[in-house]
Amino acid sequence: MGMNKRAPHLAAVITMIFWGLSYQSTRYVIVEIAPTLAVLYRFSLASLILYLILKIRRKRLHILPEDRVKIFLAGLTGVALNFTLENFGVKYTSTANVALLVATIPAITLIFENRRLHQKTHYQEAGGILISFIGIAVISLAQATKGFSISLFGDGLVLLSSVAWAAYTTLLSDLKGNYDSMEITLYTNVFGALCMVPTIFYTGLTIPGPKATFHLLYLVIFCSLIAYVLYMWALKRLGGIRINTYINIQPVVGLAASVYFLKEPITVEKLMGAAFIVFGVWIVNRSRAKTIVLDPDGTN
Repeated sequence: MGMNKRAPHLAAVITMIFWGLSYQSTRYVIVEIAPTLAVLYRFSLASLILYLILKIRRKRLHILPEDRVKIFLAGLTGVALNFTLENFGVKYTSTANVALLVATIPAITLIFENRRLHQKTHYQEAGGILISFIGIAVISLAQATKGFSISLFGDGLVLLSSVAWAAYTTLLSDLKGNYDSMEITLYTNVFGALCMVPTIFYTGLTIPGPKATFHLLYLVIFCSLIAYVLYMWALKRLGGIRINTYINIQPVVGLAASVYFLKEPITVEKLMGAAFIVFGVWIVNRSRAKTIVLDPDGTN
């Protein structure tokens, strides 16, 4: 594989490392400000910086009429819904659980992509998806055996955020226009931030302290700017299903960070659940190998 072919894969890996470290930063931020306000601040700042960069580059901004609804929905699902649900998930469950549950995204994305492409879900793919969801059940087993708990509620929110992200990836895979990765990131960030504005009437405005501001800036610069631009660039070259296979890096990084920085314990349930999820996603990816061989550009 030449350097040009390796570059999108490297971009995907870097993206997932940045996002894998994001959960602990999110926890520090939402201790001081509301989860919805954290989303609004993060993506408003990211939009402003991206807009200035594109203006300096003298980039003409334009969305094709046939893509406007899809890009708005991408901002709604991939920014507003995904990160609101994820932030509340971080608030109510452990960051390790969040990182592990996010690993289900490739399996969920497959369901969306098969529907978009009018393809049937093969029995191997269905089996992989089922195994991944068994992993979810195992991770939440400790809470479930004790009845409904806040942690179990948080796990459910994170799972819903994964569904929102899968929808976002599928929407962006189906655009008609040939957009610059920074340009499409700006559009989705702006629409996502706009969707969060009404939440101010409920939360009010709060200024975070120095520690939360530091972690908020990490989320803005590394996770919402650099990582998003790399993700869009890699998505265009690898396709939605292939790029989301790299999401398995997130739980590894996120779990390690939760143990090292937040001193969260690693339980048997988490390790077993992680094994089920990773194995299930591996089966899904393996079953897609024939499609990737037939479609070497990874555009499916």
